[in-house]
Amino acid sequence: MKKNTIYSFLLIALLIVIAIFGFFKLRHKTNTPKTTAVPVTVQTVQEQMRPDVVETLGTLSALNKTSLRPEVDGYIKSIQFDSGQYVHQGDLLIQLDDVKARQEAVSAEATYRVANLKYQRALKLLKKHYVAQQDVDLLQGDLQAKESAMRTAKDDLMKRSIRAPFDGYLGEKIIHAGDFVKAGQTLVDLIDRHLLVVDYSLPENDLGKIKLGQKVSLKSTVFPDRVFVGVVSYIAPSVDPDTHTVVLQAKVKNVDNVLSPGIYVNVRQVLSRERKMLVVPEQSIVKRLDSTIVYRVVRGKAEAVSVTTGALHEGFVSVRSALKKGDVIVVSGQDNLQDGARVQTVSS
Repeated sequence: MKKNTIYSFLLIALLIVIAIFGFFKLRHKTNTPKTTAVPVTVQTVQEQMRPDVVETLGTLSALNKTSLRPEVDGYIKSIQFDSGQYVHQGDLLIQLDDVKARQEAVSAEATYRVANLKYQRALKLLKKHYVAQQDVDLLQGDLQAKESAMRTAKDDLMKRSIRAPFDGYLGEKIIHAGDFVKAGQTLVDLIDRHLLVVDYSLPENDLGKIKLGQKVSLKSTVFPDRVFVGVVSYIAPSVDPDTHTVVLQAKVKNVDNVLSPGIYVNVRQVLSRERKMLVVPEQSIVKRLDSTIVYRVVRGKAEAVSVTTGALHEGFVSVRSALKKGDVIVVSGQDNLQDGARVQTVSS
């Protein structure tokens, strides 16, 4: 009886051990992640003869632009322009009330002429020794003071006639005859659109290849079928420490006066002559918030490689990075990829 009891006890214990072992084995199997390979299509990195070209976005602005402001307070007597009108250098645009200023200028000129007559007469009398040199010197000082007062009065009169400092287009007319304006108050903007400048920036790595006088080509979505040409006219003397880019400007002739300051343009600049460059299919480029990458396939796994892209030509983008000719890169299937993920090559 005792033996049967012992055998039963051992059998139960054995069954318990087997059950526990099976439970932990099943749990381990359930918790073990399955690593499924991501299906992708691939191509190899190629080498092509290309000029070193960079492309970026820029903003157009006017080379010559100003806000016309009076130098003196006064009432507007007349306005000689309309909103958006094209004017020439020297054209009278705004006339302030000048009655008092004109009277003062006339009076100052008359006073100067009287003082000049006295001085000239004294010079003749001095030659005959009819007057002392001291009297002549006093008259000369008085003449100079009267001349200064006359110039001041005429200058004040001229300040009441506001003229165009250069050829250009006027902005919106926001003033009216009879308005009182103060010195320094903006009356109207004047913009010369014949010659524009495009402001843009390039990576600091290109600094050694950028030169004044290099040509740039511009395209805008406003005029998709036209290409405008500019010339690099300014290179910033320092690199922005936050973005590691250098600011440039290029002067652009506004052919047919179609471009407007403020619009965005695509800037394309050739940095050097043709040379061998690595190129990858456009579809392989993955843009992130802080970088641009392509996925290289190494021993069945995806490896994210940061790249600097250049110009696009016939579906291929030039790149500068750690890639080399013949590297296998992912062309499609990147949406499900992460660095280090297993990949499975499929036919495109």
